[in-house]
Amino acid sequence: GTMHYVELSNSCPIVLRQNRGA
Repeated sequence: GTMHYVELSNSCPIVLRQNRGA
């Protein structure tokens, strides 16, 4: 969705990395 941990992890791990810094 917009900013869901699981969603980003599945679809856009890059975005999750930028947001979480991991």
